Amino acid sequence: MAQKKTQDEYKPIDELDGIDRVVIECDGKEHVARFTRDSVRKMERGGFKPTMIADFLDGSLTGLEDLVSKFILPAFQLDEPGMRFDEAEELFSAIEDKDELLKALMTLYLRPAKAIMENPTTTGRAKFRLV
Repeated sequence: MAQKKTQDEYKPIDELDGIDRVVIECDGKEHVARFTRDSVRKMERGGFKPTMIADFLDGSLTGLEDLVSKFILPAFQLDEPGMRFDEAEELFSAIEDKDELLKALMTLYLRPAKAIMENPTTTGRAKFRLV
């Protein structure tokens, strides 16, 4: 029996520094998955939460549908705005190593927030003090 994966196993991958997209080749066509600050904001407003990966791992059909519609599909729609849910679901189904793909996508998804926290746009422009 296969071991159940946990949410902790989908933490970001450090080795993806400098990589900003995932390219998936299927049937001779390349599909690009990536996230921007605006796309992450839109996804979160649309109801995506990283915990949806755990719901998918539990094996629920609605968990899979939520994962595809709120996480996988938006990643592809930046470069393929016309991609439909059924196309994204079929593409995700064709992936052999879904675990590694999910890890890579989660790493890319977390980058916009990480960039804000680590790299202020103008250093030293604002300061705070405790009073």
